[in-house]
Amino acid sequence: MKNRIGIVGPQDSVDLILEVAQEFHDRITQVPFVYTHSEEAKDIVLDHKDKIDVWFFSGQAPYAIAEPYIKSKSGFYPSLTGFSLTKVLLDISYRDQKSLDRLSFDTIPASEVMETFSELHLQTKSLELFPYSGYKPSEELFQYHYDLYKQNKVDCCITGIHSVYKKLNELGVPSYRLIPTKMDIRDKMLIATQRSEIMQFQSSQISILILQIHEMSHLISKSNVSFDAHRLSLKLQEIVIEFAEKIQGSFIQQGIEKFIIFSTRGTLEDQSNQSIFDLLEKIKLITNLPANLGIGYGITVVDAEQNAYLALNHANQYDKNTIMLVDEKGVVNGPLFDKNSISFTRRIHDSEVVDKLQLAGVNVSTYTKVLAVQEKLRNGSLSAHELAKWLGMTQRNARRILSDLEKHGLAQIVGEEVPGTRGRPRRIFKVGKVEDTP
Repeated sequence: MKNRIGIVGPQDSVDLILEVAQEFHDRITQVPFVYTHSEEAKDIVLDHKDKIDVWFFSGQAPYAIAEPYIKSKSGFYPSLTGFSLTKVLLDISYRDQKSLDRLSFDTIPASEVMETFSELHLQTKSLELFPYSGYKPSEELFQYHYDLYKQNKVDCCITGIHSVYKKLNELGVPSYRLIPTKMDIRDKMLIATQRSEIMQFQSSQISILILQIHEMSHLISKSNVSFDAHRLSLKLQEIVIEFAEKIQGSFIQQGIEKFIIFSTRGTLEDQSNQSIFDLLEKIKLITNLPANLGIGYGITVVDAEQNAYLALNHANQYDKNTIMLVDEKGVVNGPLFDKNSISFTRRIHDSEVVDKLQLAGVNVSTYTKVLAVQEKLRNGSLSAHELAKWLGMTQRNARRILSDLEKHGLAQIVGEEVPGTRGRPRRIFKVGKVEDTP
């Protein structure tokens, strides 16, 4: 069965994308959705998300509007590049015989404009640029161009938004539309097609959730009435049954404190994150006990169960009421639904790093967690204070780990920072194999 790719945009953009998408007709089914204003992208996605596997938007504006409402990594759009700009410049200069000196731009990155003008040996001092990330209201973009034109600062306006282009034209403002080239569309359509095939494969994987309720045996042993313990067990089963029904799964109970829930990755991921989080909250509400949840994905039941137990082990090590996930590649994700969530692997294929970790007394899992925190911070370094906060450990333990890594060539001190309160400066580490300098 071919995956369905929803193509969203104004009529001319959708027609162009459909033309290119025909090259992939043996792998995907194209489903067009035409709008008048990019703001309509949200309702299109919400109304049809159950029928579409991957979304392909005409540009960054509709994508930014719809992104919060689509699955992670299931939305794509072709970027505006120098090739798109060159075509517009040819239309202005050769077709319409107009000057390229005083122009206003929106949407396209400033670097693309400046580089293209430089390569064409065109002056840039009179250009007006309005690049942005995500979404800007079309009325704001229109006003930007219109004001510049009325103030006689530009002769032509170039926009990446169809509704802005249309309104400028209606008011007699010389304007041109930036659209992606077929090459840009083709490249991104190939990525979208490959992603849809990966998602189809992943959705058929086995998912196993292992729910462990802590201190259940202690709670039941305190009960003087066996019926009370029995009623509590039935209430827990009712909560688990309700959740299993939502994910079209089944479950078995192991003892009084553990449930194993079976489903597929596709049906589990179709559920909102809140549904999974609510499972722990409901258990905590009726038992007043902490619980942890490990989720495992795998091609086989054995693989999924192994990953689920690994995820549960990480959850138990981290904190109470924690959810961790291990995917089919062994990548650990979590704590889920936590601002300090990270992704890390348990494997390292560099024998030199493995040897140094053994000398440092740091296990592979801890090292990859440290790397994941450093990547999450997005500044290429971290302090013991930050590491302790993210991994839920003491600062003393974090300092020991970073110091041991530094001593054995797996980190280097790159600076210091002064804490907000009185205290010694904190050392800043860059974690990773330190290359020997000649």
